Amino acid sequence: MNKVYYDDKCIVCHSGITFLKKKHPKSNIEFFEISRLDDPIPYSKAIIGEFETNKFKGFDTIIILLRELGYKKLSVIIGIPVLKQFFSILYYIFAQLIRPLLPKREV
Repeated sequence: MNKVYYDDKCIVCHSGITFLKKKHPKSNIEFFEISRLDDPIPYSKAIIGEFETNKFKGFDTIIILLRELGYKKLSVIIGIPVLKQFFSILYYIFAQLIRPLLPKREV
C-alpha cells in the first residue's frame, strides 16, 4: 500500500488531506498523521510519500499523490520542469517559512 505522512497539526495540510480522503475514500493510499507516530521528527519538515518502493519528499510527493488519485493531467502539467521548479520553490517557502507561523490544530 502507498503511504503519505503529513503534518496533521498544520491547518492547511490537514484540510488538503481531509479533502482528498473524502473525495477518494477507496484510494490505495494510507495517510498517516505525524502527531500519532512514535517519532514524528523525520516527517516534520515536509510531506513524505512512499509509493511502491520509492520515497518522495515535498512537492514530489504532491505530484505522485495527485497522479495516484487520478489527477493525471494536473500531475503532468505541474511536473513540467519549469513549472515544477516554480511550485517546488513555493512549496519550500510554505513548508519552511509559512507553516511554522500558522496556528496549530489541536489533535
